[in-house]
Amino acid sequence: MLRRAPFGMNRVPQGRLVRPDVAWIDLPDHGGDGTLPDGQLYQDVVQDIIAKLYRAGARKWIVDLRLNEGGNMYPMLAGIGPLTGEGPLGAFVRDGETWPWVYQDGAVSVDGQVNSRVTGQSHPPLDAETRVAVLLSPLTSSSGEIVALSFQGRPATRLFGEPTQGLTSANGPYPLSDGATIWLATCYEADRTGQVYTAEVRPDLLVRTEWGDYLTPQDEVI
Repeated sequence: MLRRAPFGMNRVPQGRLVRPDVAWIDLPDHGGDGTLPDGQLYQDVVQDIIAKLYRAGARKWIVDLRLNEGGNMYPMLAGIGPLTGEGPLGAFVRDGETWPWVYQDGAVSVDGQVNSRVTGQSHPPLDAETRVAVLLSPLTSSSGEIVALSFQGRPATRLFGEPTQGLTSANGPYPLSDGATIWLATCYEADRTGQVYTAEVRPDLLVRTEWGDYLTPQDEVI
């Protein structure tokens, strides 16, 4: 028997230690400008989680994108930037042209235009050899996939889970004469190494999520 229940949009990112030196961070999708229902900014919450877990002894990191169905990529990347590292993380590509997205000092920009930044002092980037595991599922899509491929090419990083949904394209708005707007996919996406993604992001190690065990001690992906 299925019963309808409220579904929370724009969930607040979460984080905790799963072992004394291993941190888990849930990066949910986000459909707004970065403002969460409680008034906090998505990117500030994520960097605050990173800072608290680092102080608590975290030296290895799990970035969980299994329930990230997309939305606004920029608060996500501005928040998780200390783990991706600074510099170009990927690019939109079309007809030989590229438009990189870059993380630097708590801000994410494209072609020099800052699209999201933390409001306070950003957490320093972690050492490039810090181990990071990125978790994927068939629900991971769109901007969630952008976050995943922003980790591709980073040292000491592996992807675990299942292939993503395959919406690795960028959308552009085109106004219509009746006042409506149609959004069309206009670009593909590439990771920092230049590899272009025209379909799903695939994990390095295939591990199926049993959703009945999600975030329990039996969660095989974690």
